[in-house]
Amino acid sequence: MTVLVIYTIANLCYCAGYAVRDILWLRILLLVAGLCEIPYFLFQDVPLFEAVGWTSLFVLINGVNLVLLVRERRPVDLSEELQRLRVLVFRSLTPRELKRLSDLATWKEAEPGTKLVNDGDMLDHLVLIYRGRCDVLQDGELVAQLRDGQFVGEMSYVRRGVARGDVVVGGETPTRYLEWDRETLDNFLQKYPDLASVMFVILGTDLADKLTGN
Repeated sequence: MTVLVIYTIANLCYCAGYAVRDILWLRILLLVAGLCEIPYFLFQDVPLFEAVGWTSLFVLINGVNLVLLVRERRPVDLSEELQRLRVLVFRSLTPRELKRLSDLATWKEAEPGTKLVNDGDMLDHLVLIYRGRCDVLQDGELVAQLRDGQFVGEMSYVRRGVARGDVVVGGETPTRYLEWDRETLDNFLQKYPDLASVMFVILGTDLADKLTGN
């Protein structure tokens, strides 16, 4: 009788699993169902060892994925710099997505007068200004100024084209910025297509704001 009750619980968990939408609850219910099935198979008149083996494998796989899912959903504490970046640029990203993206970048600082981009170069990196100013020059004349939260080289990155103008650190104080290697960033975004879509929207918005003078 007890074994039958356990088997009933297993089937109820399967039913509930089909009804839930959250993958975390689905894995929890499947794990409980599998653990309930194992004693049911063992305590038959003729133990069903093959069924026990397969169910144990399913429980193991589901348990590992459940642990990974729980770890992935743990709250992420952003540093003060990343919190500011999220306000400036990445409001549409979750804290975890922003942390992953920022971990790929290198934080750098450049003195006024440092040239970050040469006109006509095929850029192998993408730059985001954290604090400071960069001047965009064409034929030696100032055509635009880039400030906190704006990208450098986003047109070259998106279009896979060459840079149109020189970009020089302006102002009187050093400029702090993040730099992503193009290949590393490309490989990362290929693994996370949803994040890639958001990232290209962010780059497109940045480019549109520059073109409209916002």
